[in-house]
Amino acid sequence: MTYVQEVRVDGLPKTRCLAVAIATPLTKDYHPDVPRLGLQWKMETSVGSLGISGGVYFALCPTAVMVGGYLDVQFEAGPLKAWLNAYANMLIEWNPFYFNVGIGITVGVSFGFTVAGVSITLTVELGARLQLEGPPIHGEVEVTWLVISFTIPIGSGKTLTEDKNLTWAAFAESFLPPSEAEPKNKNARSSGLVEPEPVQQVVKWNIGDGLMSTQEDIWLVTPVPFSISVESAIPASQISIKGT
Repeated sequence: MTYVQEVRVDGLPKTRCLAVAIATPLTKDYHPDVPRLGLQWKMETSVGSLGISGGVYFALCPTAVMVGGYLDVQFEAGPLKAWLNAYANMLIEWNPFYFNVGIGITVGVSFGFTVAGVSITLTVELGARLQLEGPPIHGEVEVTWLVISFTIPIGSGKTLTEDKNLTWAAFAESFLPPSEAEPKNKNARSSGLVEPEPVQQVVKWNIGDGLMSTQEDIWLVTPVPFSISVESAIPASQISIKGT
C-alpha cells in the first residue's frame, strides 16, 4: 500500500511524505512508521523445501528519497542446507546533496552427518558488504569468509556534508518565495502603495472587506463588514498576532 503521511523534522514545520514502507536502517524517529511490503513463499518439492521471503520500501519527501529491500532464500534437503541473504538500502538528499548506499549479500551451505554417534556439521559461508557515502564518494568493502574477514577502504573516509541540516537562510533561499516588492494589501494596489524595499513574503495578510485607509503599517478598517485572509508559504496550524 502507498501512504501519504505528515513528517516532522526538528526545527521545521510538518511536511508530507509519500511512503511505501520505510522501516529501514536509515530511518529516524520522526519518520512515519509504515509496514514494509513483504513476500513469503514456501514450496515443498521431491528434492527438498524452498522458502523465499523479502521486503521492499520506498519514500519520497521534499528533501530526500529512500528506497531499498531485502531477500532471503532458504533451501533444505535432509542434512543439506543452503541459503542466500541480500539487501540494499539507499538514501539521497539533495539540499544539501548527500547520499548513503549500503548493499550486502551472503551465501552459504552446510551439511550435517553423524560419525560414531557424534553429530558433525560442515558449514561454508561467504559474505560481502559495500557501504558508500558522500560527497565525496567514500566508504568500505567488507568481505567475510569462514574465519577470515577483511575490509577495503574507499575514498577519503570523510563526508563534506556532515551537518545535513540546512540553516534558515539556506532553507529560505531554496524553499520559500523569493523576496519581492509587494503592495501592503490587495486594496492598496489601486492607490500605488508598495513596500519601500523587497521583503520575503512568507506570510501575506490581505483585507478583503472593510479597509478604509492605510497609514504606514496601520490599517483603518470598519468593524462591519470586515474580512481578512492570511496566506502562508509554510504549513501552519496556529498564527499569533502581537501589537496594539
